[in-house]
Amino acid sequence: MSTASCPLRLAATIIFLCAAPGMAQEASPAPVDEHEHGEADGADHAHEHHSHEFETFSHTVTVTGSWIPGTPEDAAQPVSVLSRDDLEAEGSPSVFDLIRNLPFSLGANLGSEQFGVRAGADRSSLNLRGLGASRSLVLLNGDRLTWSPGAIPNQAQLMVDTNVLPMVAVERVELLRDGGAATYGSDAIAGVMNVITRSHFDGLSFEGKHSMIDGSNGDGEIGLIAGRPFAAGRGHAVTSLGLSRRGPIRFLDRRWALAPYADNPRGGWSGTGRPATFYPLSDAPGIRDPNCERVGGAVSSPGSPLCRYQYTAFDNIVQDTRRGQWFTEASWDTEGGWHLGAEFLLARSEVPSWFTSPSYPPTRVMDASRSVRANNPGLIDMARLYPEVYGPYAACSAPYCLWQGDGAAQDAAGIDPGWQEVAWIRGRTFGQEGPLRSYFRESETERVAFDLEGVTGETLWAFRASWSAAERKLEDGDVLDYRLRRALAGLGGLACEQQVPNEHDGGGNLSFSLETLRRHAGQGDCSYWIPFSNSIRPHPAVPGVTNPDYDPAFDNGHLFDYLTTILGTRGETTLLVLEAVASGLLNWSLSGGTAEYAVGAQWRAETYELTPYSVGVAPPRGGALHDIEVYPCPGGPEITSCATPEGLFVYLPPAFSTEDDRGIGSVFGELSLPLHSSLDSQLSLRFEDYGGDVGSSLDPKVALRWQATEALALRGSLGTTFRGPTLNQTVSGIAETSRENIGPIGTAKPVRIHGDPALDPESATTFNAGLVVERSGLAGAGSRLFATLDYWRYDFRDPLVIQPFSALIGLACPPVDHPLCDPGSPWFDALTISGGVPTIENLDAVSVRIVNGPDIETDGIDFRADFEADAGQGRLRLGASATYALSWRIDGWELGEAYDAKGRLNYDTSLARPLPELKGRVFAGYSRGPFTGRWKLNYTGSFLQDAPPPWGEDYPVDAHATHDIHVSWALPGDRTTLFASILNLADEDPPLIFRPANYDASTHDPLGRVLSIGVRFEL
Repeated sequence: MSTASCPLRLAATIIFLCAAPGMAQEASPAPVDEHEHGEADGADHAHEHHSHEFETFSHTVTVTGSWIPGTPEDAAQPVSVLSRDDLEAEGSPSVFDLIRNLPFSLGANLGSEQFGVRAGADRSSLNLRGLGASRSLVLLNGDRLTWSPGAIPNQAQLMVDTNVLPMVAVERVELLRDGGAATYGSDAIAGVMNVITRSHFDGLSFEGKHSMIDGSNGDGEIGLIAGRPFAAGRGHAVTSLGLSRRGPIRFLDRRWALAPYADNPRGGWSGTGRPATFYPLSDAPGIRDPNCERVGGAVSSPGSPLCRYQYTAFDNIVQDTRRGQWFTEASWDTEGGWHLGAEFLLARSEVPSWFTSPSYPPTRVMDASRSVRANNPGLIDMARLYPEVYGPYAACSAPYCLWQGDGAAQDAAGIDPGWQEVAWIRGRTFGQEGPLRSYFRESETERVAFDLEGVTGETLWAFRASWSAAERKLEDGDVLDYRLRRALAGLGGLACEQQVPNEHDGGGNLSFSLETLRRHAGQGDCSYWIPFSNSIRPHPAVPGVTNPDYDPAFDNGHLFDYLTTILGTRGETTLLVLEAVASGLLNWSLSGGTAEYAVGAQWRAETYELTPYSVGVAPPRGGALHDIEVYPCPGGPEITSCATPEGLFVYLPPAFSTEDDRGIGSVFGELSLPLHSSLDSQLSLRFEDYGGDVGSSLDPKVALRWQATEALALRGSLGTTFRGPTLNQTVSGIAETSRENIGPIGTAKPVRIHGDPALDPESATTFNAGLVVERSGLAGAGSRLFATLDYWRYDFRDPLVIQPFSALIGLACPPVDHPLCDPGSPWFDALTISGGVPTIENLDAVSVRIVNGPDIETDGIDFRADFEADAGQGRLRLGASATYALSWRIDGWELGEAYDAKGRLNYDTSLARPLPELKGRVFAGYSRGPFTGRWKLNYTGSFLQDAPPPWGEDYPVDAHATHDIHVSWALPGDRTTLFASILNLADEDPPLIFRPANYDASTHDPLGRVLSIGVRFEL
């Protein structure tokens, strides 16, 4: 990383080589009870109140959801625990796969398919309850991690990249399935995931795994961890390294991924395709290229002039992804009774070849800048081949060229027929002919943390400091608008541009004189870009294509590098957290024991920065070519003022530099009150101040647990949570720009998202009530039944959302007046319209704001059960867990009516993610001696999607069930274990979604059957 790398890596080297003191949030993870297998609920064990154990730090444990050390895992809040044994029993899944399979994780940004997930192939997120990635707090050993730079498009939400978490170093994962803002502050609205590391690992362990996947080179993972005590056990150091690579999978490699137009009109089919549609200026109907279907295009209806193009043929479902994590921690117990600790994390993720379509469609689908003259050599050749179609518009000496002039303005101006404009075209620059375009994504996160804990008198003090920094680079490519216009006029090529400078009219628009065109068009170093099928060379990415009319003389390939420029964006974030907590016993004895307390204060300092940059070119005025503040106009980099500042490129939105920082202070307190031997309560309160216009929030929470009988416990919690706006949301002016498909006109337009420094924090009231059943001896002395049932509810107020652009357009351009927009509408000013006439067809861009949106209410039920018993000479385990959503309601507001998002795909709204009603899993396992085996059923229920005609608005997405098999065998000596897994045993395809990728990447897995084999060796 630019500024953080040297000091952080130096610190890490000193920590490990010198064994500097270090500890995680818990000095020594408590051993997982023998009944905590499978997806155990760590808050559900037989109740026993624990007091402080100041004398022995190795027994001081802080469980997620509480600041009081020694708080038992059977406290009142619902905390699910996944131990290392649990993870190994299921083939050591990655964090990515772990999150996908959690029943209460919905709509997470997972996978690398770019059309539905859109978070980037180099990162992934947690999304508890489907409430949004930024509303689920992710911790490493109880400490926050900085945001990954760059918001999730169309959501303006930042996320913590869960790929940075080192699985080889993980001891267990704790998940608080309830609001945690009273304990942890902002961002813990939906819950908390806390990854606890193996801070006291002793020895050496190596693990390697390879997964075989159809159509891919497979996935590989390697993990190494080494630890040792020193100084007679007073100190301990552990270091771990994880490396992984995911092999790419093309859309072409999955039979379901490239659906014909008739089966899925939204399956990656663009109405702006190759070859281009030819629209004569004489008002004759548009002309579809005769070779449209021969070169891989599609015709939506016999009379349509459009040749549709399937851009997903060039894309990957899974990108080639490489990741590495290095995690080091060390600890030291001083003779004075203090415990010192330090941690270092370095994580890197890289997508070296992120594939995308050969070109993107122009934002302005068709206008005067896309005109064709009668002497265009490609047009003349098409007139030769199809004289009845193109002959009337071509000018040459051959008999098939019939254009003699327009008989109107151009003739009157004295323009020769050959140089007269005869048509506009609708199409993209490159398509079925390729080439394959690939760019890269790269993320890096670094973190150092220091801890100091000790006792003075009867008070346990804990001081923590952590600093993390993340850097992310994204590159993409697009066609320079002015260069495409030059090439269409026959002035394409870098040497030509140097010889023939740009010419402009009074408005800054590119406009060459006829004299310039006559002297240079198509001559010497100047080339034409040809929009017709005679320029399309068949490409392997579009199999079965033949083009009898292809002529190498018209091939546009030599212009690709001239027309296409690489654009880059670099994002950087940092987070500094300083924290002090005091805890101890109160001089207050209750019926169940002595009350305990914790009080503390925290300071967080955040920075956020986005900077555009150019690749392979030297912009004439510095900066980056896609920085709209420097290069605002499509007419060329030399133009600084124009009527519609859209930037230099035909499709990708212009970039804006962003830089901001802030400090956040908080104080908090917690009481643990054993009201009775069978009744415990936990009271929490936190005040957090953002300063400025955002303000502050005070959030209380109360939790109770009653051991009603030996086998039955009841629990409940009620509190408020909040989330302050993130720095990308509070910028003044434009926070980001994306391209979104505008339904009424069937093409993508820029959507400019404006921040607001005066945003209010969003808040929620959360409620949880449940019961816990634990019985032993039901099927013999060694048997045990463990089950939980919880009802949960979240009532949101003022959620931070982006105004839905589709709703805004609908209000500014009512369907009754379509396509005419209403300049008197209060929403009309949000539209940028050119051409003088306020119609949707003349829409250039939409401006939306990040606002406090409509209230949201959601509730549901969590269930899990775990049964184990002796069976023969082994041990049988059965389990099930599921989440069922009862409601997910969005209140009506100025931009829309009330909406029920439960059980829907929710693709067309920025207010909700895919939300199936039911998600769960069932497993059965058996272990005997060195052998363990497990079968697991993963189930996601059906939900509804808005499908095109004739399927209808409420077309069902099929329920999806896959079966997994996991086995392991410990070789004699117990040092080496072989393990294998078959995921998706029946090779089930994901259900059809009427969207570009044909499936929902946040819900379903596209891999098909996966066979994994691995080995684990320990010393």
